[in-house]
Amino acid sequence: MINWPTTLRENDEIRFGNVDVRFRCTRSIGLIEAAEYAWETTQMLKQERSRDCWLLVADVEGYTALVTASGKEAAQQRVQDWTAGAGPLVEQHAERISRYIGDAILVYRTRATTKPGYVLASLRAFESWRRPSPMPFRLVIHQGRCSSPRANTSKSSVAAT
Repeated sequence: MINWPTTLRENDEIRFGNVDVRFRCTRSIGLIEAAEYAWETTQMLKQERSRDCWLLVADVEGYTALVTASGKEAAQQRVQDWTAGAGPLVEQHAERISRYIGDAILVYRTRATTKPGYVLASLRAFESWRRPSPMPFRLVIHQGRCSSPRANTSKSSVAAT
């Protein structure tokens, strides 16, 4: 069993619960490239920490189709309007938005500092806002282990495990 990222190779077998899948990759990875990747992964792991957390992600559905249909500027304006309505749904329940990522809102909190009732209240607020929302959206909640950058790194990502 592998608990850390590893380089997969053609035909590697992976088990997700009771489902087996076979890794297929049409792109050839050269030895030098693979060695550089492995070194970068090792360096990144040294800069990461893992902790119990809550993640809440809300993002606009069909943003790419919206850009195609109405143009980039019009789509960005609609997303800004959506964000202006979505932000208070989090903030009114003693939370703050961690990051805006394109057409998405990310809220990251450690379990030690966040009451589950605040997360539930935010979820309920989003659900009650579905009909009046100016755009359809998806909502994802994760509670469990997350990897995040240490305070002294310049990385800005969070990965749920």
